[in-house]
Amino acid sequence: MNDEALSSEEMDELNAELEAETSGSANVPDDVAETPTDELAVVHLKAPCPKCGGAVVVGDRAYESECGWRVWRNILTHDISQAEMEEILRDGESRVIDDFESPKSGKEFSARLKLAASAAADAEADEDTPKRTLELVFVDRPVQSVGSCPKCTSNVVLRAGNYFCEQNTRKGADGEAVTPKCDFVLWGEVSGKTLPEGAVKDLLAGKQTKMLKGFKSRSSGKAFDAALKLTPAGKIDFVFQEKTKKKA
Repeated sequence: MNDEALSSEEMDELNAELEAETSGSANVPDDVAETPTDELAVVHLKAPCPKCGGAVVVGDRAYESECGWRVWRNILTHDISQAEMEEILRDGESRVIDDFESPKSGKEFSARLKLAASAAADAEADEDTPKRTLELVFVDRPVQSVGSCPKCTSNVVLRAGNYFCEQNTRKGADGEAVTPKCDFVLWGEVSGKTLPEGAVKDLLAGKQTKMLKGFKSRSSGKAFDAALKLTPAGKIDFVFQEKTKKKA
């Protein structure tokens, strides 16, 4: 999960992307053929429609009611569970969801889903124009340090699956481009294997990791096992287990 803070412009853009995904039947993808309702086992949510107070049906692609109110079951790459949808309808918003992803930038972020103000306004409106049903409420997740940078001793934090020195950033607090004060980074995937956080912590503490299984050679495709260590330059080196020589 990407722990970089979202700018106000990015938040506005993500809500616009959400609106594009949730503003009505016009957003049904051209290649999606919905299953006719009479071919589905009808399941109702345990919370009423915010527009008409009627039953909300669990469809194959959306949660919807007879009045036309609808929420797609997949929003910004997150599949909304029935429990989450019932929570939104009952309490007005969901708990924090951590696996949203912008379809435009690919950036992951955390947010709550909240019933949009237009959903309540729709209850008294007679317009046929689709309106936004949900909106994003952004939250700040505390950035957790996984260790100290071997180059400058600043904190190392997880960003988009990789481990960066917090001084290794090209964007200042005001959003302007800056020159990184440190260039240290540990890639979260090495030779086809995602590094366990424990191994990353060992490396940052100056230790050699235990033997790790599941690496794969880029050139031959052959799988192999190895331990890891950091070089003085802050790069990862493989440490292979010595083969036991057979006695004559």
